[in-house]
Amino acid sequence: MGRTSPVAQERRSVEELEDLAFELRQKLLNLCGTYEGAVHIGGDLSSADIFTVLFEYGLNVDPTNL
Repeated sequence: MGRTSPVAQERRSVEELEDLAFELRQKLLNLCGTYEGAVHIGGDLSSADIFTVLFEYGLNVDPTNL
């Protein structure tokens, strides 16, 4: 059913995926801190879990070939 990305050799646990999503949220907040204008970060933070799972299992993305 789901495809794994070329760089994902084994399935990560739910805890590992939660950690990745948390790290993504931290990076988003740090990025917002570098922007001088108004930002709306709510949607980005809300979708971190979805994008983490999609990039890990649903999408065929190879970060070495973007």
